[in-house]
Amino acid sequence: MTVHHPLVLAAVHSPASWKPRPQHVMWLALAFLPLLPVHARTPPPRIELDRAERAVQRAREAGAASDADAELRAAMAYLEASRVAREDRKRKDEIALAARAELEAELATAVTRAAQARRAVQEKVDANAGLRRDLLGENAR
Repeated sequence: MTVHHPLVLAAVHSPASWKPRPQHVMWLALAFLPLLPVHARTPPPRIELDRAERAVQRAREAGAASDADAELRAAMAYLEASRVAREDRKRKDEIALAARAELEAELATAVTRAAQARRAVQEKVDANAGLRRDLLGENAR
C-alpha cells in the first residue's frame, strides 16, 4: 500500500469535502498574527474631533468670545474632554463629546450672530430716530 503525503491527496479531493484541521487554523492565525499590532496602533480617524474644532474656530471668528462667552467656553470644555477621551482610547465618549462640542460651538455662533443682528437693528432704529428728528423738528417723537 502506498502512503501519499496529505497535500498530494488534498489536491485530488474536491474543495467541498475539504475540512479545516486544527493545524490549518493555527497556521492561518500565525500568518495574520504580525498584522495585529499594526491594526492596534493605528488610531481611528479624527473626523468628529476635526468637525468640532472647526465649529469652535468658526464661533471664535464670529466673535463669540464677547457675545456668547458661556456657550463658547462650554464648547471648548467639551472639545478638551473629547481630546482626553481620544487619548484614553474611549471612542464612544470621544464621539459623543465632540458632537456636543460642535453643537455648543454652533449655538455660540448663532447667539453671536443674533446679538450682532440686534445691534445692527438698534443702530438703524437710532439712525431713523435721528433722521425723524431732523426732518420733523426737535419736538417730534
